[in-house]
Amino acid sequence: MKKQINFLFLFGLILIFTKSNAQQLPQYSQYFWGDYVINPAFTGSSDFSPIRVTYRKQWVGFNGSPETITLGGHTSINNKIGLGGLIFKDATGGAISQSGAMVNYAYRLELKTNSILSFGLSGVFNQYTFDNNKVNAFYQNDMALQGGKQTSFAPDVSFGVLYQFNQKLKIGLSVNQLIQSKLVKLNNVTLANQLIRHYYSYTSYNFILNDNFELEPSVLVKTTEVTPIQVDLNARLTFKKLIWFGVSYRTSDAVVSLFGINYKNLLIGYSYDATISELKEVSSGSHEIVFGYNFSKKKS
Repeated sequence: MKKQINFLFLFGLILIFTKSNAQQLPQYSQYFWGDYVINPAFTGSSDFSPIRVTYRKQWVGFNGSPETITLGGHTSINNKIGLGGLIFKDATGGAISQSGAMVNYAYRLELKTNSILSFGLSGVFNQYTFDNNKVNAFYQNDMALQGGKQTSFAPDVSFGVLYQFNQKLKIGLSVNQLIQSKLVKLNNVTLANQLIRHYYSYTSYNFILNDNFELEPSVLVKTTEVTPIQVDLNARLTFKKLIWFGVSYRTSDAVVSLFGINYKNLLIGYSYDATISELKEVSSGSHEIVFGYNFSKKKS
């Protein structure tokens, strides 16, 4: 009994900690470069084929804080079908990590001139790992912490809808971890924990101010069935399609500064999250960097 209580207490702390910040899934500040990750309907919606590498270190200074790395991209097969994929690793709490792959499919319908409605489906293959070697046990002989690395496999799916008008307005709705797969067994302990549904609403509009400047405000609304709503308010200003600056406010969490350069087909973006929650007492903020390349599509 003691074995089960000690492990479940540790694992529960991680889940409660992430749920309290509305992120059983990884957090992203530059979500506009990886929109197909939170909503599969974005897959193949660009007029180019992007490849992205993202690294994020969250809550620097907090022992065992989340660290995420991803590699992925997407493209359109024709005017109706988009395909994409992603591999990722998300380490949370030091001893617990999540890794896996995602495969996206999207189908587009032209409603009228310059208006498109897309539907997306994503299959996600998650592997959760618990590493006993990274735990400083209060009881060194605790049998729950003697098994080395233990893993649990939890596949799931995501679904999304996207409306685009005139290549300027984008409105998307999606639900991730739709099935809510259970973590059946980890560290030789049968668990009642399971993945929870995450709901996203995304809206953006690209304003052409003049020949030099473009302004793109966006709003990302996130919630789950067990957490309050969290809102990201973002504005990004681009100069000559080369340099961009941005600022974002994430309710009850952080104020974000963003900066990036687009040179020909290359992209680099950086963001810094200044924590405004109680975590600011133990964290100096979060850092995120994105590298990308946009492959030109062949014209039909």
